Amino acid sequence: MPAYGKVKVDTITYDLSGTATDVSVSNIATKASPTFTGTVTVPTPSANDNTTKAASTAYVQTELGDYALKAGPTFTGTVNAADLVLSGDLTVNGSTTTIDTTTLQVGDKNIQIGKVSTPSDVTADGGGLTLLGATNKTWNWVNSTDAWTSSEHIHLGDDKKLLIGTGSDLEIFHDGNNSHIRDTGTGSLFVKASTFYVNSPSAEDMITATADGAVTLYHNNSAKLATTATGINVTGAINVNGSALSVSPSVTANADGAIGAGDAVEIQANGTVKKIAATVVEQGAPTLDVSKTVVDSGGTVHNTMAISPEGINLSFYRDSDNSNYPTVRAAKINTAGNGFDFGTEITVNSASSTVHDAIYLTTNNGNPIFACCWSSSSHTYLVAVMVNATTLACTYTSNNFYGVLVGAKMATFGSGTVFCVAGSIHNQAYLYRLYSYNDSAATVGALSNTQAGIGGTSPTGSGNGYVKHNSLLYDPDAQRLFHFCQYAGGNDKGYTIELDIVGQTTIASGDIGTPSAWNNNMSGSNMLKEEHVNSCYDTENNRAIIVFTDPHEGKCMAMAGPISTAGDGSKTYAWGTALEVDSNQCSNVQVIFDPNIKKAVVNRNDEGGSDNLRWNILTLNTSDNSLTLGTEFSPGYTQGSNSGKNSTGYDVTRDVIVRGFRDKTNDNAALFTVKTSTTTTTAERLLGFNQAAVTNGNAATIDIVGATNENQSSLTVGSKYYVQKNGTIATTADVPSVEAGIAVAATKLVVKG
Repeated sequence: MPAYGKVKVDTITYDLSGTATDVSVSNIATKASPTFTGTVTVPTPSANDNTTKAASTAYVQTELGDYALKAGPTFTGTVNAADLVLSGDLTVNGSTTTIDTTTLQVGDKNIQIGKVSTPSDVTADGGGLTLLGATNKTWNWVNSTDAWTSSEHIHLGDDKKLLIGTGSDLEIFHDGNNSHIRDTGTGSLFVKASTFYVNSPSAEDMITATADGAVTLYHNNSAKLATTATGINVTGAINVNGSALSVSPSVTANADGAIGAGDAVEIQANGTVKKIAATVVEQGAPTLDVSKTVVDSGGTVHNTMAISPEGINLSFYRDSDNSNYPTVRAAKINTAGNGFDFGTEITVNSASSTVHDAIYLTTNNGNPIFACCWSSSSHTYLVAVMVNATTLACTYTSNNFYGVLVGAKMATFGSGTVFCVAGSIHNQAYLYRLYSYNDSAATVGALSNTQAGIGGTSPTGSGNGYVKHNSLLYDPDAQRLFHFCQYAGGNDKGYTIELDIVGQTTIASGDIGTPSAWNNNMSGSNMLKEEHVNSCYDTENNRAIIVFTDPHEGKCMAMAGPISTAGDGSKTYAWGTALEVDSNQCSNVQVIFDPNIKKAVVNRNDEGGSDNLRWNILTLNTSDNSLTLGTEFSPGYTQGSNSGKNSTGYDVTRDVIVRGFRDKTNDNAALFTVKTSTTTTTAERLLGFNQAAVTNGNAATIDIVGATNENQSSLTVGSKYYVQKNGTIATTADVPSVEAGIAVAATKLVVKG
């Protein structure tokens, strides 16, 4: 290669396509590290050319389109990087964000989803987690149910608990051996369902319960016991303490105490059976039970009252605002036990009358029948009144009425002092009538099933003086009526007259006994001269008890005594020492035997104490027939004059004494009740009825529900019977009401319980 020297020029001219161009040598860049000025144009390489060619601005702009800016970059397509570390916040906008990694770790403790400018339950609806699989596994918030909803099972391991309640009150878990639902908090555990099932893992029924229907217990998927609307239904045998019940059905258990045939029994905690009985605790003094309740507010006199075993009482009075007509009205203590329910009053005679007495006769088809006695226009009347046990409406008729004759004027015995007594004495009401105060003659009339009245004769001593202030007593042991009175023919002493007339159709002179004085050992001013007399019979001790007012001494007295036989063979009473009941003279004295405490109870209005009604319990000493006076009680009521004398009755359905009286404050006829004891009973624990009498410790066989007990007596076929407090049965419900069964014969009772 030849060597050349240097050529020094200022300008170079070159011809490019016929056009000469001058280039100043000073404007030509050096080959090594040239420096250009102005605009340098180079060819634009093809896209993604990675050779050493110069890159034009066009090439660079094209290639920069594939890169993101460092500040606020925008990526398209797939961005790949080995590691990405962000020091600031990461915001991703789009419909889907995919993180393709095996493990996602988040350092934050709280992840918020559903972030919008104004969050609400509506915007949160459907939010949650979705795990993709053959079917999606979701955990979502559902606004309509206000709850998180999972599409899949939730599995807790052994000893891992589902805890419910602020204090983890309810736990559900499996401990590796057993499953538990444990209520550890306050309150109760309720399971509420219209139909409730308890099944085995193999779907066998164990317990089913249906709202308003049966609860059924199963054994080996077979129903054995189901509740019904009236009790239970058992499929298969019943065992009690391991012993099978007989087919009858009946149960055998040892007796705790003697049990009679047909007795109602209870089963005790130790498996023995015991006769149902009432426990009576006597109070220190009578107390008010039902307060004074008005029977008639129009003004009344001669108020008297009688009561039936069904607890229905009949008030009988002269109605002053209805022309003094004899009027009746029925009443019964209401279900709540705090007042009376009343029927409509009716008159039994349309004439001004003097009311004498009312007594209970009998009950027919559940409706009690009473006898009422009054006098008008020199005649004495005796009629029967029936009370509808449901409506308490009173009716009477002149025809034969349920086997008892009734009528507007059944018997005419003339004028005079009249009173009657009876009840269950052969369904007869005995009217013992005294002609007048100046004739001592007395006759007897009766209301019976077959006749209107029976005649009579006078007691021995007729013509020797008059008798007044009378009381009749039926002695069930002697089966006699006894007349207690003040007998003027005997120097105003108190006398007893025997009446041997029970069940008779005619009266002979020998049926009326000789008057026997009460006070043979007294004389002068100490003679007992009673102004008001009343009596009752103590069936527990077989004693008669009389109370009376002694006007000479100005005191109220009481005596008791057993029956005895006089020298002439007539029956009378051997009285004990008279007891002072009240230091004041009293009127309208009443005495009644309380079968619950087995004692007599006396009440009277104290004429020395503004006519206040006063009550005491009388305790009898059978060794000498003396009486002891209990603590006095006054309900704060006052009795008006011209009140009826027999106006105290015992309500066996409530174990209370009912008192009818004329209220002194307004002359109204009124009722109230007092009680002398509190009673508890085991009747509500009725098991059934004993088949045969057993002694203490021996096996008793008890007819239970569904069996027929054949050891009853005097039942009314078709009637429903109830267990009473003392274990007996009756057609009226006691308190509490416990159904015994239905009578299918006089001696047979289908046990219900």
